[in-house]
Amino acid sequence: MAEQKKNTRKIYFIIGGILCLLILSYIGISVFFMKHFLFNTEINSQNFSAKTAAHAEKVLKKQVQEYELTILGKNNQTDIMKGSDISLVYKENDQLKNILKKQNAFSWPLSLFSKKSASISIDLDYNKDGARI
Repeated sequence: MAEQKKNTRKIYFIIGGILCLLILSYIGISVFFMKHFLFNTEINSQNFSAKTAAHAEKVLKKQVQEYELTILGKNNQTDIMKGSDISLVYKENDQLKNILKKQNAFSWPLSLFSKKSASISIDLDYNKDGARI
């Protein structure tokens, strides 16, 4: 009888330990997602799952820096205008941070099974007078 109680205690102790580990893991991952986008998060058709708003902004800045516009002219002539030709720059704003603030970090398990898409406008500035075309 005493042996059975001892075994029952061990089982409860093991189950309790596993539950504590699961709860701590859930809370730890939730804290991570307070500063990172949830799984399956797309912004402007780009996957930013588990990335920070700063990382997403860096990616968008790079896209603006590498921007090229191909112009088709008469007789199938083409010309390429680069963003650097008109000093095209990304203007920072709070849209990415706002998306991050609106998400519920504790709902991360649901994000494994559903996709969240958002669109933001990218604010740009360029030199209207100094175009080097």
